[in-house]
Amino acid sequence: MASLYNVKLDNDELAVDDVNIIRRRAGLSGDDFYTFDDLKENERVLDVVLEERRLELAFEDHRPLDFFRNNRPVFRAYPESHSRDRFNQVILLSSDSVINFIPEREIIVNPNLEQNP
Repeated sequence: MASLYNVKLDNDELAVDDVNIIRRRAGLSGDDFYTFDDLKENERVLDVVLEERRLELAFEDHRPLDFFRNNRPVFRAYPESHSRDRFNQVILLSSDSVINFIPEREIIVNPNLEQNP
């Protein structure tokens, strides 16, 4: 998580170091580490950090939120029953599917609230 904060604070070299700490803990070595000059296939340090978060937090459902917080669309290329084009979904930050419902108990407590569309 520190690596994401460092990217946001423009401390890219520290962010790369943070990612390498995680990779070292996982038992990786040598060419498996990133350097500020060698981000492998990634264009930016943010891409490195988001990819490492995907690996480290697999199955914890952080990925879409990480993308939305960084103004990136979520690409889904797998079968899903919620769309006609099940194999090539692009979910933009502006999509209604990103909006969460306000819990009913909150609306009851505060009558000034209106349910999200």
